[in-house]
Amino acid sequence: MEPKICFILGVSQRSGTNFLYRVLNLHPHCAGPGPIWEDCFLYRSESLVGFAEAMYKQWDSTWEVEEKLGESTLLMRYLGGAIERFLRLQLSPSGEKVQQSQEQSELNQINVLLTKTPSARGLPRFWDLFPDAKLILLVRDGRAVVESMAASFGGGYESAMRTWRDNAKRIHAFKTEHENKKNDFLVVKYEDIMGDERNSLLQILEYLDLDTELFDFNALDSLGVTGSSDAKKKDGVVHWQEREKTSDFNPLARADHWSQRRHERFNWVAGKQMEDLGYALKPITTSRFIHCFKNTAKDVGVSMCRSSMSAIRFTYRFFKKRYHK
Repeated sequence: MEPKICFILGVSQRSGTNFLYRVLNLHPHCAGPGPIWEDCFLYRSESLVGFAEAMYKQWDSTWEVEEKLGESTLLMRYLGGAIERFLRLQLSPSGEKVQQSQEQSELNQINVLLTKTPSARGLPRFWDLFPDAKLILLVRDGRAVVESMAASFGGGYESAMRTWRDNAKRIHAFKTEHENKKNDFLVVKYEDIMGDERNSLLQILEYLDLDTELFDFNALDSLGVTGSSDAKKKDGVVHWQEREKTSDFNPLARADHWSQRRHERFNWVAGKQMEDLGYALKPITTSRFIHCFKNTAKDVGVSMCRSSMSAIRFTYRFFKKRYHK
């Protein structure tokens, strides 16, 4: 029997998808062997929707393809099935994590293949493409994510706030729309895993139909840190080489040093989405009028800056194409 595929989608980069991926990989019946470390299939799935719809428009209506075979979503499902088969190529031909002795082969048979993407873009198309797959949506406090993104990749706080907000909107909308299918997917808070590791992981393992007795919880203590923004502070660059977890490692305190001003800006940009996902906000201390005025002015400035940058890029591409020799 082919292993189920579990898609782990994070609310954005720095939300902990790599961490959860590595933790679940400790289970002998679960694997994420690579080399596709971030699949991004849903992220890029819009073109598949366009392809399926274009094909149905291309075919002669007198053929009655929709009536005899099904709507374009059926074609989407078959395209998703091809993607799943492609992902399973990462497993060994025998479907085992590694080549084992005859006695160990049954224990190490893979039931769940892990794949991840640190974005919720394309999430509304999940069931059209992967109706039989498992889905874990990993969310994390937006302030910690924003701080980690800014520290890791640069790009500024404003862009990071909007990226987190947009993905949080997608996850909340998905939860609301598919309330009747809430047993078919799992929303997990990064903070819950860090605060109550055992019970959070038991919930995830049960959702994946994995034997909880086979999970080595002791191995979690020796699991190092990879991809943390702390690596940039210490090594000058973010990398995914495993480092020992030191006593000062505290991913829940990323934004503890934020000023009141930054908290208020975050509340303006993404406060509603934080509350939608069950997080508490730091109260606003300035008057409502001043708070609205300052942030509206900031929004105008950001919009003008983006428009200017778009115009510059367009002009550059135009002249480069026209006069490039």
